[in-house]
Amino acid sequence: MALTRLKNVFTSKTGRCIYVNPDDFDASDSFDNRGNSPNRPFKSIQRALIESARFSYRTGQFNDAFESFTIVLYPSEYVLDNRPGKDYSVDNNGRAFIQNNIPILNSSSDLELQNPDGSPNPDNILYKFNSVEGGIVIPRGTSLVGMDLRKTKLRPLYVPDPSSGSIERSAIFRVTGGCYFWQFSFFDGPNTGVYTDPAQPTASTPPTYSHHKLCCFEYADGKNVLSSVNDTLGNALTITDLDLYYQKVAKAFDDIPDTTGVVSADEFQKRVEENRIVGPNTSGPITISSIVTDYINSGVYTTTAEVTTTTPHGFSNGTPVQIEGVSGSVASRFNGSYFITEVPTTTTFRYIIKDPTQAAPANNPTATGSTVRVEIDNVDSASPYIFNISLRSTWGTCGMHADGSKSTGFKSMVVAQFTGVSLQKDDNAFIKWDGSTYIAGNHTDGDSIYKPSYRNFHVKCSNDAVIQAVSVFAVGFADHFVALSGGDQSITNSNSNFGSTSLRAKGFKNLPFTQDKAGKVTHIIPPKKLTRTFTEVSGYTFSATLNNKTVTPSPLNASHGLTANQFIRIVAIDSTESYQITSVATNGTITLNRGYRGANVTGTVVFGGTIDEIPVGYIALDVQKIKYNSSRTVGTSKPTWSSSTTVSAGTSVVYNGNAYYTSIGGTTGSTAPTHVSASVSDGGVTWSYIGAVDTRLYLYGYNSEATKPPYKLQGYNLGARINDVLYVSLINGSTPQTYYANITPTGNTSVNDVDFTNITTQNFVPGDPNHPLQWDDQLSTWYVRITAATSSNTGYGVHYHLGNEAFYATSLFTGASYMMRIPDNRSSRDRTYRMRYVVDSSVLSRDPINGYIMQPRNVATGQSYEKVYYIYDIEKVQTLQSGAQNGIYYLTMLNGKISPSNGNLSDFAFSQNINNLYPQLDKDNPTEDPELAVSVASNTIVGLVTTTDGSGAEALSRSITREVVAEYIMEQKNNYVNYNSADSAAANYITLEARDGDAEELDLSLRMIPLNSTGGTDLEVRRPSILRSGNHTFEYVGFGPGNYSTGLPSVQNRVLTSDEILLAQSQKEEGGIAFYSGLNSNGDLFIGNTKISSVTGEEESLDTPVLSVVGETANLRPTFDEIIVRDKITIESNTLTTEFKGKFLVQGETTVNDRITCADITVGKTGESSKNIDVVATTPGTGSANDGDWKLLELPTRGTYQGWYWDGNYWVKQGLTDTGNISITGGSGNSDATGDIQLKNGLGIDIQSTGTLAVGTGSTTLGGTLGVTDVATFSNDIAVNGGDITTNQTTFNLINSTTTTLNLGGAATTVSIGASTGTTTINNDFSLTGDLTITGGDLTVGATNVISDSGGTCSLKGIDSIDATTEATIESAIDTLGNLTSASSLATVGTITSGSWQGSVINRAYGGTGVDTSTISNGQLLIGSSSGFSLATISAGNGISVTNGNNSISIANTGVRSLAVSNQGTSVSLNSSTGVLTLTIGSGSNAYGSRTVSTNNPSGGSNGDVWYRY
Repeated sequence: MALTRLKNVFTSKTGRCIYVNPDDFDASDSFDNRGNSPNRPFKSIQRALIESARFSYRTGQFNDAFESFTIVLYPSEYVLDNRPGKDYSVDNNGRAFIQNNIPILNSSSDLELQNPDGSPNPDNILYKFNSVEGGIVIPRGTSLVGMDLRKTKLRPLYVPDPSSGSIERSAIFRVTGGCYFWQFSFFDGPNTGVYTDPAQPTASTPPTYSHHKLCCFEYADGKNVLSSVNDTLGNALTITDLDLYYQKVAKAFDDIPDTTGVVSADEFQKRVEENRIVGPNTSGPITISSIVTDYINSGVYTTTAEVTTTTPHGFSNGTPVQIEGVSGSVASRFNGSYFITEVPTTTTFRYIIKDPTQAAPANNPTATGSTVRVEIDNVDSASPYIFNISLRSTWGTCGMHADGSKSTGFKSMVVAQFTGVSLQKDDNAFIKWDGSTYIAGNHTDGDSIYKPSYRNFHVKCSNDAVIQAVSVFAVGFADHFVALSGGDQSITNSNSNFGSTSLRAKGFKNLPFTQDKAGKVTHIIPPKKLTRTFTEVSGYTFSATLNNKTVTPSPLNASHGLTANQFIRIVAIDSTESYQITSVATNGTITLNRGYRGANVTGTVVFGGTIDEIPVGYIALDVQKIKYNSSRTVGTSKPTWSSSTTVSAGTSVVYNGNAYYTSIGGTTGSTAPTHVSASVSDGGVTWSYIGAVDTRLYLYGYNSEATKPPYKLQGYNLGARINDVLYVSLINGSTPQTYYANITPTGNTSVNDVDFTNITTQNFVPGDPNHPLQWDDQLSTWYVRITAATSSNTGYGVHYHLGNEAFYATSLFTGASYMMRIPDNRSSRDRTYRMRYVVDSSVLSRDPINGYIMQPRNVATGQSYEKVYYIYDIEKVQTLQSGAQNGIYYLTMLNGKISPSNGNLSDFAFSQNINNLYPQLDKDNPTEDPELAVSVASNTIVGLVTTTDGSGAEALSRSITREVVAEYIMEQKNNYVNYNSADSAAANYITLEARDGDAEELDLSLRMIPLNSTGGTDLEVRRPSILRSGNHTFEYVGFGPGNYSTGLPSVQNRVLTSDEILLAQSQKEEGGIAFYSGLNSNGDLFIGNTKISSVTGEEESLDTPVLSVVGETANLRPTFDEIIVRDKITIESNTLTTEFKGKFLVQGETTVNDRITCADITVGKTGESSKNIDVVATTPGTGSANDGDWKLLELPTRGTYQGWYWDGNYWVKQGLTDTGNISITGGSGNSDATGDIQLKNGLGIDIQSTGTLAVGTGSTTLGGTLGVTDVATFSNDIAVNGGDITTNQTTFNLINSTTTTLNLGGAATTVSIGASTGTTTINNDFSLTGDLTITGGDLTVGATNVISDSGGTCSLKGIDSIDATTEATIESAIDTLGNLTSASSLATVGTITSGSWQGSVINRAYGGTGVDTSTISNGQLLIGSSSGFSLATISAGNGISVTNGNNSISIANTGVRSLAVSNQGTSVSLNSSTGVLTLTIGSGSNAYGSRTVSTNNPSGGSNGDVWYRY
């Protein structure tokens, strides 16, 4: 019976309602029943759903009705044949039913789901319409509405075999967009039998096995072509599951045009709204090729536009679209948001343009560059909505699963008041740990847990799907709420009862958001090193080679003092790179932990680093009691015990290495003391045992056992440092000197490292057996256990010195003792490994987000890295400014994929333990760069991850951030050097180690380690799977199988640990995140990472990393962003230091009852005058300060300056340290070179009594008259600058005694001595170094006038002889011919040894040639004759040629050139080139015999032979 299109639309008011009531006598699934009347309802839901699809048909394409029909379910029990729509008769994989397998429904069609006996009917035709994956399709957004929640019961007929690995999961309903479900209940399969294997439809069985492979609601797949499935013809499917469904429905009814087999050509098709849930999420624009309004008659324009796209658009009637980019004079009427009115083909659609009441456009617009996209802001589709539904299963049926891989758009489902009770009675679902392995468990055993493959769930989303859940109750189940692979759930006012785990989030999105694809990781930021002091290694130079770990000293020996584990710097004390020494060879050669990264160096310097330490003050020592325990008395060894000896009370003796104190004196008996506790009497003496000699340092003033001495000072524990030492300054003679002794916590001479660390890890206190502070009940004093070997040392031992030194004979106590500690004040972040991350501002980008997962950029789908690296913490260093400034961030990363080693649990993958983010700090033994941790997932407590040392032992002091970074640099995808090489010397090899500098951009090269040589690795970050639950309640969750039989309080067989409670409430895998607030069964409130006790209100931080300190309670070190205290803060400890790492502002008055220790002080606040005061040890650097700031000298010299003040440009000295001896330095700038003391307003200097005035090397200027009434003594020069030295005496003696050498007027150019008359007498020899001018007189020597000047003519007279020197001088002057320019002849000339002759030609008679040879031709020679020489060339002769060259003459034979005579072996020849003449005598020239020519003597021979020797 065919339905007309008119009847489909115009039936009655109830035409949109289809009724189902199997209990109605008139109910029928017959092909001719329309079900749209309650008087004749359908029997089965499946028949009604096919009818709903049939009713949706409208003539034409892409315009079938959507969200138009409701199926009303009367109270009854319904069965659902939800088998896969496959034919298993050919093979066990099954082949999809296609339209060819669907006959037109008629009266003979088998529509019965069960046989009369209640067993399943495998031959019914309705299951053939099912999804090929199993499940009944809910088409066209159809609603299923029950009339009674409790009485409307749905039971599946197909429950996949849980034990078969080849049978896939399945569903009851496959939903489409717009569906609505209300008021009915799901139950387990009917007891009359269910299908367990679709390949064996006749083998039904009661459903007494796990239903965990079956889910009530899942998406119908309208997105993916199921090419892995063959149809009944053996061909792979080429369409989606939902497309196939409508082809089968079209074939079933003859009133729907038969399918063509090609979806795009069919009239009956899926609507895009069925699969695109709500609206498009990331749909891109589709290019438009043309837009016309004259599509009916060319040139006849209308107000309806027909758009043609370059690719199939996928739109339907009513789809809202956004059209952009249309141009032309009428473009404004075509651009904008519209609803599609008609879809003629897959690449065309029509819509009514703007202002349709106006005239049609005069022409068509220009479509070039225009696009169309689905309008995101629309409600043409809706999420499937599950409301007021219940699930009641005892075999583990699942609730709902939104799988985003099967839909598009927002991919959402909405659920409210879906109460799921899903217990699990199948014992095969459980395993149990027996102490070493997993064995079979059972559903009533509280120690059993789910097998991972049997875990079921209530509400689940995956593959980017979204679920909004309100008032959902989950009871039982392995997992209540689950988000996988980027799924997202928002859960409100919901409940988790019983079951295993409430919230489980796992994985992350397959693709990033566009704005999350612009990041790059460039550097590793390792922990900050502890403070070191570097000093040059003296006496050595060193050589180092690029990328080599060997450093060679010169000279080659090991006396340079550098040791393993020490850090060194090469070339400069402030070098960027520091290297750790791993070993030092016997010849002194150093091996580094990594390759040297500088240029090759030879003969350079090396600086060794030593970690800085600070003294921690302790208590004064009791001198006299220590002397009792000492092996020494003044200057000698302490007496030993002897019998019959008078001993005074209050003394001590030594016996067998022990010290004994005489509490009662007298005469000793005959029994030596051997006891090692308490006291024993010997004769009249009572001996008190006070320990082995030199092993007890008694503390002064601590004489009550009840009053324990301090053992924790400034957070440091006495004796807890490995090989701890107690120091004290004692007087040695008259000089202070440091003495010390090694502490022994146990009292043993040999002490293990753990004996020291146990003091804090075991929280030992004074008096505990293994604590160094012990009570001496004989001397009633607390003491420190020390080793005798150190305290008895003659050079530094405390006992030895106090006992031996007379200075301490009556002293009561020493100064305060102290211990040394390495301060570790680094911030929490500076203790971890982080990554520097840069976001490109030139593209669409944003800041990274906590929890997002790091992946290589542009990986299409899936996970590229072996591990899951998620962002835990972000420090923003540089703000991202679009198009202007890149964002820079320092990221703390964690690994979210730690799997248990047991094969039963290996599919789980959990995060490293966040609580252990910061390696535990042992303040007494700080670790600069903690070792790599090994995170281990528990094989017994699912979800618990422990930080270990690799052996399984918990190791909280190890670094999980180092672990994750070490894994990251070994990822194959990154292809860093470390992946391909284990050689730490290799270029670009990444060595994980602490580094110097601060974590800031200024210290980039100093602090950070580059990942590669190309500037880093391009990354993207992806959103994790997220569960957000508000106002959640957790009741009895986490007790084994989670059934009533294990979870009810009355049957619980165990108490959950705090870790198990949290893991039962939420588990996070592979980067997934679960946030929640809610209450547990005890009423404790959980908000984020905080737990608030319902009884006390006490708050506890959960999953919050806190820097824990060994020996301190973890919850005493919470981390807060801000604390507001309304009244006051009281810190009770008087030994610990309260530390503020940032600025500390006090608004009101502050009182300090003890000293203040600070780096510097600034007096004055912002807005008023201020001054900074600091204490320095040396001259301040050249750095600037604020005007008037002070630098006070730490140790000023008496009588000098106190420090410096800043004058705006320089640090200038200021202040006097002693008014008794004043030393004043003046100057300008920061120079001490010049400056004055000015006494103004009439002030003067009056030196009283015997005081003196001393002036150093500077100048003293007196502006007035200097009067000296006594002798004036000058120890240096006297400078008279202007004026004269005069006297009023007629006789004046100037330097008339003592001086034997007198220099006068050394710079004078004119000297005048005496008056114009009189006589100047020089009493000794007169030496003149300059000229002597005699004006108007003669020079007379003795009585002879030697030189006289008359009228300007000087005459030399009266010279009787000259000495040899004068003669030689004159001769030398004459012998220089150049000086004889006018001499006409020389009779005799000696040997001329040098010089050049520049005179005329020398005649042949005088040894010359008589020829001028200044001009000569080639080949000319001097040829002599009787008359002289002349220049001529050699003439050629007969047969001889002569060739004259430049400085050469060649003579050649041009005549006889050859000679050849030959007769009977004898010949004569001439070589024309060499002129050699050769004579050969042959043997044939004689009658017989041979002829030999040789340089040797004859040998051998026969008759007639001739031997020629030459």
